[in-house]
Amino acid sequence: MQIGIMERRVADTRFSELMGLIKAIQASSGQTVLNEIEGVQRSFGVVKRNYDELINAILAFQDEKEIPRLWPQQSRDVRHEAMDVVVTRLQNFLAAAFSLVDHVRRHRKHLYSGEVFEVFNEEIAAQLQSLILGRPEHRIAQGLRIYTLHVGLPPISFVLQGRGGELVGSKFQFSKDDLLKWDGWSSQARRSIEGGDHGITLEEFIKVYFNQLSEFYAWLWRSQSAVHSEEIEAANILRDEARALHEDLYGPIHKQMS
Repeated sequence: MQIGIMERRVADTRFSELMGLIKAIQASSGQTVLNEIEGVQRSFGVVKRNYDELINAILAFQDEKEIPRLWPQQSRDVRHEAMDVVVTRLQNFLAAAFSLVDHVRRHRKHLYSGEVFEVFNEEIAAQLQSLILGRPEHRIAQGLRIYTLHVGLPPISFVLQGRGGELVGSKFQFSKDDLLKWDGWSSQARRSIEGGDHGITLEEFIKVYFNQLSEFYAWLWRSQSAVHSEEIEAANILRDEARALHEDLYGPIHKQMS
């Protein structure tokens, strides 16, 4: 009887200890940083999924088995359907990409608005400007986003390339002349469009823009891991202690889930 009471008291004490560790983890600055980083990473994951869907749609319609179906003059409706699918994917990608930019602004304000991180915050701003915001691809993407929100579907065309009566390739393209008819471009975007030969090939443009996004966020997360290494390590130590205590009380976590 006494042994059972003592065992329950020990268990209650250790449970209280576990709850204390969990609260300490949640209250730690390292966990706050990890939560913030995870939130931005999840937002980037949404961008990546929309990017993959857009590229896959482009490649599907450019497949050599699909192109003959789009080649005859009577396939006009089929080509429009293909363009509508690609434009839908493009709109989703742009919406996710610009939401991510807004998330990073909030992320910076939340973590780095104080004097302690003033230098790092300025470094983030410089890298963001250099790798994304200052690039012509971002300005064009921004223009396309505004166009789809306030004007209509972007002026995209499905260009079939033939030689000697035979089909040799295809691409989705924004016509240079059609793009320049809109007066809503930033000066940098307009100069970039004017500097091109015929227009913007969608697949090439999206791949370059997504690579720029990827480069910045890879840099950001590497830098944050270094800047917050001590805080993150402290949170990880607490988490390891909590995991060990939890498993001691209730058994291995993976066995409970199986």
